Amino acid sequence: MFQPIIQEDFLDSYYFEYLDNWVHSFDIEWRFNNNISGKSDFKQTENDLWKIGCAKGLHWPEKNEAFHTTGSEHLIPAILKMEDTFVKTPRSCFRARLDMTFKSLGIRHDPHTDYNLPHWTAILYFSDTDGETIIYNERRDGVKYHQPSLENDVGLTELVRITSKKNKIVFFDGLHYHTGHSPTKTSNRIVLNANFNCNDTWRR
Repeated sequence: MFQPIIQEDFLDSYYFEYLDNWVHSFDIEWRFNNNISGKSDFKQTENDLWKIGCAKGLHWPEKNEAFHTTGSEHLIPAILKMEDTFVKTPRSCFRARLDMTFKSLGIRHDPHTDYNLPHWTAILYFSDTDGETIIYNERRDGVKYHQPSLENDVGLTELVRITSKKNKIVFFDGLHYHTGHSPTKTSNRIVLNANFNCNDTWRR
């Protein structure tokens, strides 16, 4: 089984500071989501109020989004470094977005996968906070686990837990269920989430 790769200080400090300032600026048009990690047809109840979040689409050709049309060309060097460091395949990024969750009582969001086909996932953190990421051992295999999002983590076992730290990155098999926590100590938690076409070299 492919083990998640975790690296700190992934990007050059000067470049990361530039991106960090942009991510936290008023230049980004965020899109509200009443369940940032859950199903698209999610019906919110009083118990789910903390699952809200905001997203900024960056690159998703399937949805007619590209870095040059979403005003996010300056993220391309970061994506290229992810491809060069981990994926080893150029032009393999097929989806990227920014996610923001808000201060809460430490809610754990819904375990999910970002896509239904074999792929790699990278999460780059833009917050020093306590909102952790959990990657589970269980994979979306189309048999026992076939849903893109689960309402709870019953039956799931924890593979690794990653603390949120600026310029830290985690790279893993995207078919593993994973989730994040909303922060309790800061006003928000922001990550860059990128998905890449799968190169089987890593998976073996």
